[in-house]
Amino acid sequence: MIEKSEKESYLHNEAKQLLLKWLRKTAEKSEEIEKDCYCSFCGIKWRVNRGPPFYGVFDEYPITNENEGPQVWDERGWDEQTYPDYKWMKEHYGDNFKIPDIVITHKGCILYIIEIEHKNLLTQKKIDYYNNCCIFCGEIIKIPAQWIMGQIKEPKSIPLEFYV
Repeated sequence: MIEKSEKESYLHNEAKQLLLKWLRKTAEKSEEIEKDCYCSFCGIKWRVNRGPPFYGVFDEYPITNENEGPQVWDERGWDEQTYPDYKWMKEHYGDNFKIPDIVITHKGCILYIIEIEHKNLLTQKKIDYYNNCCIFCGEIIKIPAQWIMGQIKEPKSIPLEFYV
C-alpha cells in the first residue's frame, strides 16, 4: 500500500480514511448476511466478492491504461495487501499510470474511482485518462474532503453533483 503522499493534506488523508472505513464497514455487514452479495453505500453499489480486510475497496490503487490481460493487481499475481507501489509503477510504466484515492473492484475491473478533493482537484486530463483505461468500467466520483469531514454521522447519499 502506498503511504500518505507528501502532497496530500491531513484533511484529505483523514477524509479518505473515513470514507474507506464507511465503505468497508458496509461491505462487511453485507457479507455477514450473505457471501458474495451486493451492498450499497450512498448509492454506490457493488458485489462483495473479496473478503476482509479490503472487501474489494482499495486506497491509493495504481492503474495504467496499457492493456495487459487481467487488470486488477490480485488477478495479476499480486496480493491484495501488496499491490505495486509508486516506485515500482514508475520503473515499469514511466509516467503512464495514475493512482486514484479509492477504487472499488469487481471481476477484473474497477467499478468506481473515487477522488477526494482538497488541495489537488480532479482535472479533465485525469478524467480522460481514467475513461480510456480498459480496467475501468464504471463511474468516477469526486468528493470534497470538507463534505466528508463535515458529516455528523454516516451519510445516506452522495450529492449527484459529485458524480463526474
